[in-house]
Amino acid sequence: MHGIFRKTALLIGVITGILYASCDDETLAFDITTSSSSTIEKVDFCPPDIGISLPEQILRAVEAPIQEAMSQIGPAIDNEVEKRNTGPVKHIYMKALTMTMKEPPAESERKRDNTLGFLSKVEVYVSMDGKDELLAESAKIAENAVSVSFRTYDVDLKPYVDKGFSTKVKVTARYCPSVDIPMDVTTTTRVSF
Repeated sequence: MHGIFRKTALLIGVITGILYASCDDETLAFDITTSSSSTIEKVDFCPPDIGISLPEQILRAVEAPIQEAMSQIGPAIDNEVEKRNTGPVKHIYMKALTMTMKEPPAESERKRDNTLGFLSKVEVYVSMDGKDELLAESAKIAENAVSVSFRTYDVDLKPYVDKGFSTKVKVTARYCPSVDIPMDVTTTTRVSF
């Protein structure tokens, strides 16, 4: 009788070990989504050298919601780890960053200056004390874009999230917006253990 219990316990142990060993990183991961909103206000006078001297109000309106969404990543991860009781985080990767107009014009009415297409390029950098500035996401923007998906880079952001990071946004514009452009910024971050 004891032999059956030992064999059963051994079999359960082996099966559990096989199942645990066959788990890949994807089964020990989850996504965190953060978001923020802003309105890029129309510019009445657009400097002729817009590519060189971007009006401060445009830079701030693009930069602020990206920085806000990025700053929520660390606390959101901490909250989710505590809720799931998962243990220490091993890796944090940006999976997606998007900017989307809240009220885009009808497709037939889209122009370069009433959509996100007034922007040419946006780059998002993260930095922290003792580490070089790191390009985390970038986007080249189509002229009539109402939504922009950023290219994310395969960079582990865990050291930056652990130590507290700052976000810097570089913006290049083609034109100035002729209307107010309300937008949402959403990030999706992959957290693995």
